[in-house]
Amino acid sequence: MRRPASEESALRKDGQAIKILELIQVKVGYGGRLLLAPLGEGENTLRLTTEVVAIMRADLEN
Repeated sequence: MRRPASEESALRKDGQAIKILELIQVKVGYGGRLLLAPLGEGENTLRLTTEVVAIMRADLEN
């Protein structure tokens, strides 16, 4: 789960969750690749990230 440093850097401006279909590549020291589900009609999206600096387990209960 990415928590942006500021509201301006958030990918989604409406607060709607995005379902991650696949973590294609997520490794510390490398750029990440995530396959995301569409929010409505349309195709899946491949999202490329900047260099991954840490990987932590998300608390999905809260």
